[in-house]
Amino acid sequence: MTDRPDAPLVTGPATLGLPYHWWAIGLVTLGALAMFMDVTALNVALPSLRTDLGVSRDEILWIALIPMLVLSGISMSVGRLGDLYGTKRPYAAGFALFTVATGAAALAGSFEELLAARVVQSIGLAFITSNLGAISTAAFPASQRGKALGFMAAAIGLGMASGPLFAGAVLEWLDWRAIFWLRVPFFALAGLLVAVRLRDPPPEGRPRGLDIPGAIWLSALLFLLVLAVNRGQSWGWGSATIVALFAGAAVLLPVLIATERRSASPTLALALFQNWGFSGGVLASACQAFGLAAVSVLAPFYLVEARALSIFEAGALMAVFPAVVLFVGPLGGRASDRFGVRAVSTAGLLIQALALAILGWMALDEPIVGITLRLLVVGVARGVFDAANVSMIMGAAVADRQATASAALSTSRSIGQAIGIAIAGAIFTAQATSFALARSGVGLDDAAVKPEALLHGLEWALTASAAIAVAGAAIAWVAG
Repeated sequence: MTDRPDAPLVTGPATLGLPYHWWAIGLVTLGALAMFMDVTALNVALPSLRTDLGVSRDEILWIALIPMLVLSGISMSVGRLGDLYGTKRPYAAGFALFTVATGAAALAGSFEELLAARVVQSIGLAFITSNLGAISTAAFPASQRGKALGFMAAAIGLGMASGPLFAGAVLEWLDWRAIFWLRVPFFALAGLLVAVRLRDPPPEGRPRGLDIPGAIWLSALLFLLVLAVNRGQSWGWGSATIVALFAGAAVLLPVLIATERRSASPTLALALFQNWGFSGGVLASACQAFGLAAVSVLAPFYLVEARALSIFEAGALMAVFPAVVLFVGPLGGRASDRFGVRAVSTAGLLIQALALAILGWMALDEPIVGITLRLLVVGVARGVFDAANVSMIMGAAVADRQATASAALSTSRSIGQAIGIAIAGAIFTAQATSFALARSGVGLDDAAVKPEALLHGLEWALTASAAIAVAGAAIAWVAG
């Protein structure tokens, strides 16, 4: 650490000719790869997993649902550990948990064993992702925060782009277990590098005291809420289970608020959310995640079932928009340093609204080039938005809440994703089904009607998602 004005919070010696801040960004890249490569790769592998393990479509979705539930539930609590004890230990612990659980997943002999391994994997990912933003911003001066976060956005894009391609290639030659065991040596080495090279912020001024009751109530509330939102369509919004989940979350909310008001070192800093720059940035992030989830989940239905592309071909197309983030992310970060987070984050969401609209309103026989260009615009939107949004959130948080702010970002994305999948998915299903039934007595079971019906459902779902992006842009403008 140095006392120079606008100095980074964390410094360290150069190694192999590289300054410390580039090592920090490299270690953040490894964490982003762990998280986003895992999620996107497993989504591609779900059909193979279902066939091999002999479970239903609804059961296999728990493989993808578990990370969302765990990350939403515990990221804020885990992020608080980074504020209290430094980011290095929880970040390194995350890699250790993730690596061991990835090896266990490769050896799973049943669906239940695989689910258990995914739970531990997801806990490890929560320790990793809740500290990404804090590690990035600590290694750069405040005037270069956008630059640092632009590289973090690029790392996320790399993880999202590589996951489908990695899984598709592996499944062409090997079985689903290889998706797990091939990554074990890589992330074991990554964890070793984190332990050796990452440095903690100085301990002076760190808060003291772990708020265990607050962490429990917060985790339980978010878990119940995200589970209810995600499974509402499948289990029925009026079913006893979904109503009970929402009721449980409603009961826990005042309990959590009362607990945190009494705590000397609360897990959920209520004062932080009274800062509109912080809370508005978190809301804008959730709006963005809503639209990206709609694209990621629904576009493959159009590509595979309406256009009859192979899973690998669809995966390669879906890798376009995160691949673009790899290149646009650093530019977006530099732009936010130069023009301010308000203008750049607002522009990113407006571009996303345009991208979702043009992606939804495609022809049934749209050329592959046209689909690619539309997905490219989605990637540009994310690359422009991400760094500015994270900079807005991290800049609004006080020094002893940087890891909490980073975790809040991860949580907002998970909740936005859950809501996006639920609402956009419900619109997609309802519109596609009604369109098909109006033209055939057997509805979507009629192969002649199904492709056009799926496209109709996609149009409505992505148009609604575009409207959410416009709302997010308004929030970002006011918050900035």
